[in-house]
Amino acid sequence: MAKPIILADNRFLDAPPTASGTAAGFDALHIADGRSYTFWQAPAAGTWYLTVQSPAAAKADCLGIIGHNLGSAAALVSVERSMDGATWSTVIAPFKPVNDKALLKNFTSRYGLYWRLKIVTAGSAPYLAVAMIGSRIEFPFPPNSPFVPYSASVVEESATSKTGNPLGTVVRYFPIDILPAFSLIDRVWVEQTYRPFWEGHARYRRYFFWAWDTDTYPEMVFFVKDIGKYDPSVSVLAYYDSLKLQLQGVMEL
Repeated sequence: MAKPIILADNRFLDAPPTASGTAAGFDALHIADGRSYTFWQAPAAGTWYLTVQSPAAAKADCLGIIGHNLGSAAALVSVERSMDGATWSTVIAPFKPVNDKALLKNFTSRYGLYWRLKIVTAGSAPYLAVAMIGSRIEFPFPPNSPFVPYSASVVEESATSKTGNPLGTVVRYFPIDILPAFSLIDRVWVEQTYRPFWEGHARYRRYFFWAWDTDTYPEMVFFVKDIGKYDPSVSVLAYYDSLKLQLQGVMEL
């Protein structure tokens, strides 16, 4: 069983990303704006690169993508790095996403001055909304059990007639909630790994990728924000008694 991971770090935020080709109105900058409804799109099928040059050599070990057609376009996706922008090495070998839902791919941590996402399609122009290549946060162990991977609800508007008969329902979206909790979690890990993430990212309600077991449940990848608060309880010096997350996102259909 894999440990839960968060991906919020993103090399595409180190500098404005560029694309080797772009359809009109679908700029590469959209992949780094954190919105799952604004897109980069290639002008046609083919081989395309989304590239960024970091100010200094930076490391990464995870790829996250949401809001894409890479599964239905039968795309081959890979990640490459370079120290000079000319010689590239592959850190994620080409793979085919099984569907168009959010995905996470881990790889061995590497440094690069340049990073690029390579997408190859034969019949359809690829597009994607959010792409992250960065260093993941890996929790020390799985969440407390029993753990509910997610709970889903419905936001809708319904109307009835003056006599009480249904006139119709409009479903707006399907919010999801994820509430992992971790007991007796190492205090150093919380203070040196989780708290910087909270202070620099989560408390601003910025979105990030969450997966609780990419080995057994690779399809359970969610793009979420933490709407809770940072309040780990402590009574044993080496550990926090508990760390609770309150994650919220929207179900992909």
